[in-house]
Amino acid sequence: MASSDQQLVEQCANGNTAAFAQLVARYQTLVCSVAYSITGDFARSEDVGQDAFVAAWRESVGAKMPGPNTAREDSERPREKGKQGRAKRQKQAA
Repeated sequence: MASSDQQLVEQCANGNTAAFAQLVARYQTLVCSVAYSITGDFARSEDVGQDAFVAAWRESVGAKMPGPNTAREDSERPREKGKQGRAKRQKQAA
């Protein structure tokens, strides 16, 4: 039995990646088609569609868990303070 969109969204909010995959499968063509009508570029429309789904995933789970491809760059990581943090940064830069 197919789940309703509402059920899938609720499951996504609990971190269910399979539910999110079902939503992507349902709406990927539509989202990419709308993006293509705006951009006029097929490759760009796929990028826009992917960005939209990644944003939707992140929004659905909030801060509960990391979404797909959310590894932070080193520059985005919290910095350690004090002598130990400074020494560690200098060592990494060398």
